[in-house]
Amino acid sequence: GVALVVDLRGAGAGRAGAQLFLLERGLRVADVIVSADIGWDPARALARIDALTKVPNRMQFQHLLQRALARARRGKHRLALIYMDVDKFKEINDTKGHAVGDRVLVAIASVLDSQARTGEEVFRIGGDEFAVVVRGGADAAARAAERFRQAVESFDGPEALPAISVGVASFPDH
Repeated sequence: GVALVVDLRGAGAGRAGAQLFLLERGLRVADVIVSADIGWDPARALARIDALTKVPNRMQFQHLLQRALARARRGKHRLALIYMDVDKFKEINDTKGHAVGDRVLVAIASVLDSQARTGEEVFRIGGDEFAVVVRGGADAAARAAERFRQAVESFDGPEALPAISVGVASFPDH
C-alpha cells in the first residue's frame, strides 16, 4: 500500500479528493493520512509509484528503507529485505516482445502485492527487480520469501509467469 499525506488547507483537496485523484490513475491507496500542517503534492505522490506496475518505486523504497533502518536502530528492532529478480526476463522481452514483458511485470507485481501481509511492503526497484521490506528478522523474511516465490510459481493467469530468484538480508543479524 501507499501512505499518502493530504493537505486539508487546499481547496477541495481532502481525503475524498486525494483518493479520487489516485483511483483515476489506477493506483491503490492503503492508507490516507489527513494532516492540517503537511502539504500534499500530487506530482510528488506519483513520482513514488512505478507507472507500469502501480507499486511503490525505487525512490519510495530508498526513502522507506532509510526510515525503517533508523527505527530499527533506535528501537533495536529487526528488519529484513527480500530481493527478487525475474528469471530469464531478457529472453522474454527478446523473444515475445516488450508488451508481453510488461504484462509479466504487472502480473508479478500484482501477485507479490496481493501476498504482502501487514509489515511487508512491495516495491519495484528497477527493470525486473522487486524488493519487499519486512518488519521482522531473517526467519520471518525467509518464510515471506518462500510465500512470494510459491505464489508467483503457482500463478494461474493467461500467461505462465517465469520463476523468480530470491535473496534475503536482515538487520542487525545479517
